[in-house]
Amino acid sequence: MNNSFAPEGESTDITAEPIKPAESADPAPEYLIGITKPEEAEDCCAVLLRGGKSRRMGRDKALLYWKESTFLETIAAQLEFLDEKYLSVSAAGSDCNSASPSVSAAGSDSNPDSLSEEWHRLPDLIPDCGPLGGIYTALQTCEADWALVVSCDIPAIERRFFAMMLEERTDDVDILYPVTPDGRMHMTCALYRKSIAPTLKHQIDKGDNRLRVLKDLCRARAIPVEDPALLGMLSNINTGEDYAEIRRN
Repeated sequence: MNNSFAPEGESTDITAEPIKPAESADPAPEYLIGITKPEEAEDCCAVLLRGGKSRRMGRDKALLYWKESTFLETIAAQLEFLDEKYLSVSAAGSDCNSASPSVSAAGSDSNPDSLSEEWHRLPDLIPDCGPLGGIYTALQTCEADWALVVSCDIPAIERRFFAMMLEERTDDVDILYPVTPDGRMHMTCALYRKSIAPTLKHQIDKGDNRLRVLKDLCRARAIPVEDPALLGMLSNINTGEDYAEIRRN
């Protein structure tokens, strides 16, 4: 994969072995069965990125329907097994110069998002930084050591995909992100260690909001995904054509 940013020194990117379908003769791995509360998740929070402007879609992607629920509700339901949950929203209308983010319940009367009060609404500390700003704010706020960050435009994602990612964590990694056979890095469906928040802040201060540069600044590990069932879960919806296609399937 090419990267337009290359810091001095050796790259810290580590590539895991590809994740392949389980052999039919062997028991299915736990992440394919669909666990509800993995022990590995106790030190991880959920961060649902809500702040995109949906320019290509022309309307709010989070409120589009997938089956019988909105994208936002559908993905949130798959993250319910995590105890600490944040809904990351843009900083518009919030006090972005505050020393700490203003956290409110997602189900409160002050916001239109139809999630339970377990989801804490988290405005960006620093406005107009894209997903990087939302992730930075979440890492600054959360109590857990890890944040499972998910954008609201992949409604087919399932809990078993998250469980698989959680099982891939090791002590020598700060970021875990899936990579599909086309070489695409899914940095908004990834795990981030809380301790790298200062690195994200440094990038924001530099005016460089690209998530992909973090793979060279932190101890990052790519997880190649080859299982067709898992690949389909990463289908993201950016345009009306994408939406029509995923509804047909």
